[in-house]
Order: sequence, then C-alpha cells, then structure tokens
Amino acid sequence: TQFLQMKVLKEMKHGAVSIKKLEDEMDLTKRQARKILQNLMREYDESEFSKKTHTSLILDKDELRCMPQLTDTEYLELINIFQERYFAESNLYQTLLYVLEKRKFSVSDIAKYLIYSESHVYKLLGKLKELFQLLKIDIRLMKVNETLIELTGSESTIRMLHYLGIAVISKGNYWLFKTITQEEVINLRLSINFDHYQNLSPLGKKRINYLLAVSFISLKNGYQIQDLPSELVELGETVYKEEMDACLEKLTVKKMIDGTNARNECIHFAFLSNYFAQDLNKKEEKEELGRKLGELKKNSIVTKCKKLLTCMIDYFHIPETIFYQLLYYLTNKLVTIHHLELYKFMPIYHDALPTNRYGSYIERCIDKNLKSYQNEPSYNHIKNSFVQVILGSLASNSLKSEHKVYVEFFNLPESKNIVENVITHYYNNKRIKIVESYDHADIVISDTHGYEDKDLFYFKHISDKDSWTRLGSYFNKVIVNTYKF
Repeated sequence: TQFLQMKVLKEMKHGAVSIKKLEDEMDLTKRQARKILQNLMREYDESEFSKKTHTSLILDKDELRCMPQLTDTEYLELINIFQERYFAESNLYQTLLYVLEKRKFSVSDIAKYLIYSESHVYKLLGKLKELFQLLKIDIRLMKVNETLIELTGSESTIRMLHYLGIAVISKGNYWLFKTITQEEVINLRLSINFDHYQNLSPLGKKRINYLLAVSFISLKNGYQIQDLPSELVELGETVYKEEMDACLEKLTVKKMIDGTNARNECIHFAFLSNYFAQDLNKKEEKEELGRKLGELKKNSIVTKCKKLLTCMIDYFHIPETIFYQLLYYLTNKLVTIHHLELYKFMPIYHDALPTNRYGSYIERCIDKNLKSYQNEPSYNHIKNSFVQVILGSLASNSLKSEHKVYVEFFNLPESKNIVENVITHYYNNKRIKIVESYDHADIVISDTHGYEDKDLFYFKHISDKDSWTRLGSYFNKVIVNTYKF
C-alpha cells in the first residue's frame, strides 16, 4: 500500500491524479484505488507537513489534488518526507540496514533488535537474497555455523550498497545508522579536516558524512578494502595526497588497521567522496590535479583518458585549461564507475545521450580509445558518463554576474556539468554566474530538496524538455524582475 501511495504522490507533480488512471496503470479495482487515495489523504492530513504548509489533499470528482497547489520546493520536501517515513517503517529496509551494519549476526539477534518473530526474520532474509539477485551484485548471506550468518562479497560493493541505501532514501530528516552517531561522524570529519568541505551544499556535506559513517562502521567490524591495483594506488597518491595524509594520520592514531590497508582505505574513500561531492575541489584545483595526472606516463588509466581527449581535439577546440580539467574528471569517473564498481548500482538513461553530431563524435572517440573496457558490464555506464561530462565541459566559462547559481544533481551527477555549461554558454554572463561554493549562491538548480535560504529551481532530468523550457522562463523572469525590462 505504501509503495502505491508513493507512486500517487510522484504522479501528483504533474497535477491531479484520477482514480481511472490508478485502475489502468496499477491494475486495481475502483474500490482498491479509492481506498489507497483515502489512506493517503488521512496520512497527509495528519502530517506535520500539511500543518506547516496549510495544504490538504482533496478527492473531487474521482480526482486527487492538493489544495492549494504546492511549490516545487514544497513538493520535493513532501516526497522526501513520505519516502523516508515509508522506508523507515519497512521491515525489509530495516533488515537490510541491520545486516549491512552488523555484517555477522544470528537470526535471534535480528528478531530481538527489530522485535520480529524468528520465522518472519527468515522470510525477510530470503527477500534480501532475492534483492541481491535482482540487483545482480556479488553479495551473499553465508552460514558461518549453526547460529551465525555473515554478509560476504566484494567489500567495495557492500559499502556502495550501504552508502546508497542510506543516501538515496535520506536527505537528512532521519539519521539511519544505528551503531555510530551523527555527532561521532562530524567529530571524525573535523579531525580529518577536509579543506573544501565548507564549499559544499547541505546535501553534499551529508554525502561526505554518510561515506565516513559507512567506512568506519566497516572498519570497526573488521572489514577492510583489500589490495587495490597498483595503478589506482598511484592515481590516489598523485591526486588526493593532502586528503590521504590527513586520513592516514587519523587511521594511524586510532590504530584501526595497518599501514598498507590504511592506504587502500584512504584511496577508496578519496575517489568516492570526490565523485559524490564534486565540489570538494574547485575548477582551478581540478586543472592543477589534471596536470599532475598528465605527468604519469605509464599509468594505463591516465593514458587512455589522454588519448580520448586528444582524439577530440581534431573535432573540438579544447583549451588547455579545459583539457586538464577533463583529464581529472574522466580519470576519477573511470576509477569510481569501473574499478570501484559503482556501475552495479547505476541506471542507464537511454535518452540521456545527445543524438547530435557532437555527441556521436564523442561516442566514436570513446569506442576507439576504451576498447579494453568494451566487453565489461560497466562500459555503457562509463560511456554515458563520459559523453555528458565531455560535452558539458566544452562550453565557455562565465564571468562575474549579478545572479549566482549553484547546480547540483543527486540522481545523475554528470548532469551538473551540462546544465552549468549550457547556462554559461547561452546566458549573458553579466546576468547569470555559475558558482562552485553553495554559500555564494542565491539560486540553486537541483533534482532534489534540502537547501536553505536559497531560491530552488527543480530540474527533473537533462532529457526532460519541460525542465529546460521552465528554466529558460525562470531566468527570463529573474532578469526582468531585477532589471525591470
């Protein structure tokens, strides 16, 4: 029921939802559809959100609508509140979080902790196995002895599932970790001292906190990232040296693991944190890091990315500054998506790739220079990400302007670059400026909520024509209101 009610809420973004539509799309009887809407109306009216926004769900002539209509910011907040609530109440989700945090446990442990019967726990563990199979990830629930069960598989994949299982559901209304507090994670982050942490939006800061929590819960339970390939170690030590030094010092002080594995842990964390929080380094710093990567003559990952960019110089004008920024971007994404196995959790957006001649040429260059990856299950995800990042980076940068815009996408981080550069390319740079620090912005463009004291523009997806149309209208309105045109 909660799953269907969530679908109804998401449909309401486009306006009223009719009972007939629910019957057709969800294969329900009219009575079942009406009951779902009535349950949703009751829960909505009892929620703090309804009281705060002074809104209600009204069923009129077999159509459900919100009165008065919600703003984009309110709608996103509503979706997040109900999504977190429904997942927090889900037996399966709570079992998944317990298993990911404990790693080794007995059925009686889960039954006591979650106040379930043991027979129900066995059913939930069976559903977890089905979930792992559905996701096609190499994670198993293995019997250790007569009483203990252990979660086994690729350590990087397990941590990725744990991080995404929290980050996708929670935007901060609930702290979903059970064995580490939010205060402990914040203190840990302060002790590691990320130089650019304060540049991040509230959502970006939460991502870093979640990654730290997952890493240190794993280490406390005795699970470590095993030996990374030498080329990844070389890249990590070249690009993320300052972050690694601070991280290594902290792990050494805590005496959590030996020096070799500490290095693996820090490299793994550095790549993930810079992928999920792309503004940890500013563009000038990314250029500098790209130049350092360019000096690695024997690293095959860097070599492939450089050859790919060189291939495109025949077709595009790529300034040296952009070339090295792209070298940094592509290297980080290739490592994270393929070598650290993020691809196992990435959807493929078939309509996300541009169909113009520029996109087609970039695809050909990728096919030519990443041949060794073409038979890998990660390849389509790499290609999707690369095309968007490269195409988005070819527009010119903006100069100082009146309205400062911060762009951040949660569901498809690569969209950030495209939207940023389309804005800088097509809008007068004396009117609109893209900024890399959240605090400097007065407008935020995002596909999620969680931003305070900023004007939020909800951008559904880069292939959504309505989002682009509304963005143009929005900026025109901003300029007209400011300059009284």
